[in-house]
Amino acid sequence: ITLTIEDNGPGISSEQQSGLFKPFMNGYAARGGMGIGLYTAFEMAAIHKGCLRYERISDEGGSRFTIILPANDIYADEEHYEAISNDFDSHSDDIGEPLSEMKPESYNDYVVAIIEDDADMLEQIKTEVGLYFKTVTYSNGKDAIKGIEASIPTLVISDVMLPDMDGYEIVNQLKSNSNTASLPIIMLTALNDENHQIRAYKAGADDYMIKPCNFRLLIARAMQLIKWNFTATQQQHNDRQQATAGNTAGQNTIIESRVDKVFLEKLELFTNQHMSEPTFNVDRLAEMMNIGRTKFYGKVKELTGMSPNKYLQEARMRRASELLLEGEYSVSEVSFKVGIQDASYFNKMFKTHFGVVPSKYGKK
Repeated sequence: ITLTIEDNGPGISSEQQSGLFKPFMNGYAARGGMGIGLYTAFEMAAIHKGCLRYERISDEGGSRFTIILPANDIYADEEHYEAISNDFDSHSDDIGEPLSEMKPESYNDYVVAIIEDDADMLEQIKTEVGLYFKTVTYSNGKDAIKGIEASIPTLVISDVMLPDMDGYEIVNQLKSNSNTASLPIIMLTALNDENHQIRAYKAGADDYMIKPCNFRLLIARAMQLIKWNFTATQQQHNDRQQATAGNTAGQNTIIESRVDKVFLEKLELFTNQHMSEPTFNVDRLAEMMNIGRTKFYGKVKELTGMSPNKYLQEARMRRASELLLEGEYSVSEVSFKVGIQDASYFNKMFKTHFGVVPSKYGKK
């Protein structure tokens, strides 16, 4: 098994290569020190009867690290290790196609816009924030303002020093536009003095954080600002508008862990699979989720903002509206398909939910 990792950086000099896999090797390659990471990786490869090698890609630079491990499930003897080491050059020419880095799916569908012109910092912020939210990135102010006004993300994280305009101007323009004025904005910058902070707040920024930042703190603050914005937005809408928003996870819910995301995915899956059954109820759903009723109630309320009964009702009404718009089924057929056998009860529930009887839904 051959695993190759390479970059297009400056490479490592021949003088430094001799000590590359020794602990606490210092040098330019690590901008101050390489610690014990490569040493540990080298030793681990050897323990597994494999090898770790480094080679400079070209005179101009570039680094390539290659790990070769035996593919069988029985560790080879020392002779096999030597054979792998000696055969390294022949393997390095046949490394196959590069494998793109696999990014985990974000916990939430909400979009965070990141404005940062430093490629490394942009990638780091994107990786950290991307675990919790979908991200869209910009490297300059002009493109950022144009993209944000067109797509309206949930939150903006912006650097101050940018090539075409500073972050204060970006904040000012976004806050001056009625379509983007309510967007929460966090300024993330290396400018650590109160004058810049005051200027940011006067421009309309909701927070000002210093690089290098604590990403846990950044994520926590982003979640808080998004929740506050949701609360303020909800106060401007009536119950009917909220009911037709079609957000299964609730209007102001943010998923904060993989466990919660899996819980919601299972909740939605079981609900969609069984809602047509007249006997399908909260107790049955809790049983399928393998969780006690009391704990189940609390978890659903926490993650969706609704009681389990309300959640099931919302899901049934949402599915009913979809079926009615398709136009392939009568009202009574739709009622049965969402697990409600009493036609009058279905009509009453649907009108309460959407403000119109099922037979008139979607019709002018």
